[in-house]
Amino acid sequence: MSPMHCNFMINTGQASGYELEYLGETVRQRVMENSGILLEWEIKRIGTFMPGYEVKEFLGRMTA
Repeated sequence: MSPMHCNFMINTGQASGYELEYLGETVRQRVMENSGILLEWEIKRIGTFMPGYEVKEFLGRMTA
């Protein structure tokens, strides 16, 4: 996460799209658990992940 703005992730060239999505969902989940604030994605995601590498939004995992 960027030290300048918490709404930016910085890829130094080694992270995959899956890893960035997973990090973003982890941040969203932790913010919700600790503050009750639901962060919304501001980006529009385009494309699909390979089967088995889909990133689910955390709210779907929490309601099971």
